[in-house]
Amino acid sequence: MVDPYSREARSIVEGILCYPRARPGELEDRLSQLRRLGVEALVLEGRVEVGRHRVLGKGCTSVVVKAVAEGREVALKIRRTDSDRESVEREAEILREANRYGIGPRLLGYTEDVLMMECVEGIPLVEWLEGTRDPEEVKRVLRRLLDMLFEMDRRRICHKELSRPGEHIVIRGDEPVVLDFETASLSSKRSNLTQVLGYLVLGRREVRDKLSSLLRVDAERLKKLLKRYKVRRDEETYREVLECLGLLDE
Repeated sequence: MVDPYSREARSIVEGILCYPRARPGELEDRLSQLRRLGVEALVLEGRVEVGRHRVLGKGCTSVVVKAVAEGREVALKIRRTDSDRESVEREAEILREANRYGIGPRLLGYTEDVLMMECVEGIPLVEWLEGTRDPEEVKRVLRRLLDMLFEMDRRRICHKELSRPGEHIVIRGDEPVVLDFETASLSSKRSNLTQVLGYLVLGRREVRDKLSSLLRVDAERLKKLLKRYKVRRDEETYREVLECLGLLDE
């Protein structure tokens, strides 16, 4: 763990809080934002490197780092200094809306440049599927995920990045969690459910073949159902999608 306010750690902290480069006074401003959020330490671990240090994630507009705030582990999403986004406030507002329906990591607080949320550590969806051989486990997790995506569609919370689930959906234990609402919209007509199923069942061959062997999906029927669902987004069509996948409760 690193004390972000110590003089000894200044160069390390600047490289993360002000990635890729700091303007005059920027580090002090961002440290002030961390103080307002109650951040006590940074935890330099994760799958991604920033400089010589590990973090949870790095994208075109932000760096995600594990931290400790008020005695508990959290995740901080920090706006990059070269980001074309003016603040993280819009993402925080959409995440708060998703949280109302039990979706996404819990929002814990935010400032102009830092979004603080529950730290969710899990296995990326595709990686999890590749390592799972139990059809019943796949069915349980996939049903939970689809219920979540249907709820997002009903509430018009469109993620926009789920046609490439990648790191956007992780499995924590046996619970799916949707991450990264940065590009999400409350007005888009795109469907989360069709994005994910298009990728998993009708898209990438390795994933498609794995799921087909576990679920015995009628791909042609599913295509027709998803086309109808994309227009209606109604419960009747959703239940037909579940039935086609063998996920409908008896």
